[in-house]
Amino acid sequence: MGAFLDKPLTDKTCDSQEANGMRAYSCSMQGWRITMEDAHVMCPKLDGNEETAFYGVFDGHGGTYSSEYCRNHLLPILLSQPEYKGKDTTPDDYKVIMRNGFLAMDAEMRKKQSDNDNDRSGSTAITAFVTPNHIIVANCGDSRCVLARDGQAIPLSTDHKPYNAAERDRINNAGGSVMAGRVNGDLAVSRALGDFPFKGNADLPAEKQMVSPEPDILVIDRNEKDNYLIFACDGIWDAITEPQECVNIVSDLLVGGEGREIGSRNRLSLWKWHLRIFLNFASSGIRRII
Repeated sequence: MGAFLDKPLTDKTCDSQEANGMRAYSCSMQGWRITMEDAHVMCPKLDGNEETAFYGVFDGHGGTYSSEYCRNHLLPILLSQPEYKGKDTTPDDYKVIMRNGFLAMDAEMRKKQSDNDNDRSGSTAITAFVTPNHIIVANCGDSRCVLARDGQAIPLSTDHKPYNAAERDRINNAGGSVMAGRVNGDLAVSRALGDFPFKGNADLPAEKQMVSPEPDILVIDRNEKDNYLIFACDGIWDAITEPQECVNIVSDLLVGGEGREIGSRNRLSLWKWHLRIFLNFASSGIRRII
């Protein structure tokens, strides 16, 4: 964690999918980091609920195990929750599904860790179910989701940082401390999946540990003015600090504007998901951003 290469690795891994009149693009680049620990999941149609999609970006740290485990197992765990009723699942159901599913995911990862005692990795998670009428976002960590609506940025998540008052209080109550803006002077996020060295207080439930796996969840109605969603890890936000600036860059690229230089020494992962297709969007645009 924190180590850099002598020069960035700029090869990009890109993918795209289209379903239900919507297009999704993903693109990731290792950049300056020693290892590529980001992962993502793209499911444009749920089994038995084809009008609903699920997307997620997982920003790993301390190794690849946690982010890869999230990529492969989080969605099945969410869909196994008893509140999931296929096409009849309500927004309130999804809120319960996401909270309980994240906690179940973390518990399963803890059990699996006994088979891999040397693993100390963790991962943030920014995810969303997108139904015909709603967007339900669950965030755990400091990756972000931003909605572009009529060209304006609407943040759909809030970073979980140790120096935030509520996060700091939980860390202190669990027996930890915040030093230099980090949990015990080490971890830069206060919520994550994995990171079990920070979840060792046997007297507290998972959501009360120094590092909590409990997500914040937001439900927003879809709107005919919605342009696209951006899911991105902190490698993007290190370089583009304001959500509106990111929306401006993406919108410029979608209409053929020139890319802009950005300087981040972190790994970069970006999702751009079109809720409505107003333009002849090109996948090359997202590649030019990073």
